[in-house]
Amino acid sequence: MKIKFHYSLLGLLLIFLFSGLFIEILAFLLILLAHETGHILACYLFKQKIKTLNLTIVGGMIDVQIENLSVVKKII
Repeated sequence: MKIKFHYSLLGLLLIFLFSGLFIEILAFLLILLAHETGHILACYLFKQKIKTLNLTIVGGMIDVQIENLSVVKKII
């Protein structure tokens, strides 16, 4: 799995760091990583291959190779 950071996220991190908003940036990153970890765990649970994880200013996007999943599993 490749992890990519979009330049907008890196710009936001720099703005937070130079403005002294350390707790806010930490909270933002922890929430973002916790949310994406849930998606990653669901993919591993259903044995799907994760190609990339893209982290952007609005959240994360996971590129998954989905094979042989029922509708219920796709919703999960």
